[in-house]
Formats: sequence, C-alpha cells, structure tokens
Amino acid sequence: MKTAAGALSHDALFYEDERTLQETAVEFVRVGVERGEQVLVSTSGNPATSLLRALFADKRRVRFSDGALFERPVDRVGHYRRIMDQGRAHGMPGFRTTGLIDLEASELPWQEWIRYEAAVTRLFAGYPFTTLCVYDSRRLSPEQHAGLLGAHQGLLGPDGRHDNPEYVEPEDLVSRPVLALPDDPLQSAPPAIEIDDVPDVGSMRDAVFPAAFGTGLSAKTVDDFVRALGELVANGRTHGVPPVTLRMWVAADRLLATVTDTGPGCDDPFLGYLPTHSCRDGNDATAGLGLWAARMLCSVVDYGRTDEGFTVRVSSFA
Repeated sequence: MKTAAGALSHDALFYEDERTLQETAVEFVRVGVERGEQVLVSTSGNPATSLLRALFADKRRVRFSDGALFERPVDRVGHYRRIMDQGRAHGMPGFRTTGLIDLEASELPWQEWIRYEAAVTRLFAGYPFTTLCVYDSRRLSPEQHAGLLGAHQGLLGPDGRHDNPEYVEPEDLVSRPVLALPDDPLQSAPPAIEIDDVPDVGSMRDAVFPAAFGTGLSAKTVDDFVRALGELVANGRTHGVPPVTLRMWVAADRLLATVTDTGPGCDDPFLGYLPTHSCRDGNDATAGLGLWAARMLCSVVDYGRTDEGFTVRVSSFA
C-alpha cells in the first residue's frame, strides 16, 4: 500500500519514550514546511509541543491549536474539512496534522475515538492530507492498541514511514464487537420518559424538558440535548418509518435517550460526521443532517438496527 503524492496518508506513531516522539514529530513538521504545506499541531497533552514551538513557531504555515477545540470527533472532522477546503481554494499543495488523543483523559468512551480514527480514513479519502497521530503505547490496553493500529494506513518512527500490515478497512474495523459502545447502566432501569408514538417535535419537547432539567447539567447542555432529540424525531418521521418511539433516562451527571423508528435505517457507520455526508443506502442528500446535528449537540451518538427497528442513542454529560 504505497501512498500517492497528494493523497491521504493517515499514519500513527506508537511510542514508548519521548525522544522517539520528538524526533519523529520534528521530522514530520519539517517535511511539511519544506513542501509548503499547511501544518496543524494540536498541543493538548502532546509532550512534543514545546520543542515544536521552539523550532517552528515562526513558520507562517505552521499553526498551533489548543486540543480543547477538538473535544469531540465531529469538531475535529469539521475543523480539518474547513481548513482544507479553504486552503485548496487558494492553491495550498497539502495539509498535515499531528497531535495526541489522550484516551484516559477524554470524557468520551475510548471506542468513540477509534471509530473517529476510522472515519478520518473514509471521509478524507482524496484529500492531500497527512497525519501523525501519536499514542503512548504504555498507556493503552491491548484492545485499544489493536483498534488504533488497525485504523492507520502507515506507521512512523525515527526510520521513516512504513505501510502498516495491520491496517483494516474502516467499515470492517468499526464492525468489530470490541468497538461497539458499551451499554449504559441507566438503560437497565425504566426510563424517566417513554413516548411510544411521538406525534410531533413540539409535544416531545414539552414532555422531556421538565425531566431533563432534573440533572446537574448546564442549561445549555440540556437545551442542546433536547434540540438533538427534536432533530432525531424529525429524522425518524421524515426518513424512517413511523411510529417513532422515544425513551429518556436522567441521572445527576448525564442524560441518555434512544429514538427508534420501524424502518431499515442505514448501514453507513460514519453518517453524521459531516453535514454533507448522507446515507449511502438512499438518495436523499438531507438524510445525514439529523445525525450531524445530534453529533454537534450531544457528547456521544450511536446508532444501529435493533429488534424494534432503527435506533439512535444519544447521551450528554458534564
């Protein structure tokens, strides 16, 4: 698997000492500078940040960004797409990014980040985009290491880049049972709200708002969550097969809900990461907008076929 010039090269470094990380990161950024590419360095939690700043902060096309801007996968995907679309319109020859995703520090399930890594390979195919995703091998479980390894096309190190023999096509990778998001313990209890046939978005909001404000979450988080439910209910009624069923669970630190219609749903595991990315199973270009809105408004979005039909599960937490 050779990477053609101007094509996507989604690569990773698994390191066990900071010297290896620093040497690889410096060479990665240096090549981008020499090629006149736009280089994006995510600084949060990255041990190489100080060295990269010292060497490249004065380079016009090297940008340093606080990783807090990318707390959710959908934020990262949208950020990279905007920068590359704008840059390509002005003749930028290529783009590269390096950063660290701290699975331990993230509030999201680790499976969500591996699914994001798989989505990068699928959603940015055809872009002149090169990545150096860095992971401290000492802080990864065997399941996390295997998933991250399978998500990357190439492996980088002090001796350069090598094709990754363990790479797995994105759809095949995310279908592995170990990467399914675990059941939430809240779902073992009866829901606080259950509507078997949601008549319309307005009545749904009237029903769920009082219960949703029973948490310790901010008013904005609650409002965003209810807005996401509205998008999903409308999505189920428009693109699915009614009746649309809503169930919501409430805890002091989070909100959880499922929205189910009786239609077949969609097999695309990367639906909703971009507003322009619609379901491959259908011809309606708007079919992915509801899930994209939910990803923008909630902490975690999961979906798939169940015994009842097609179910979207969303959660938001502090």
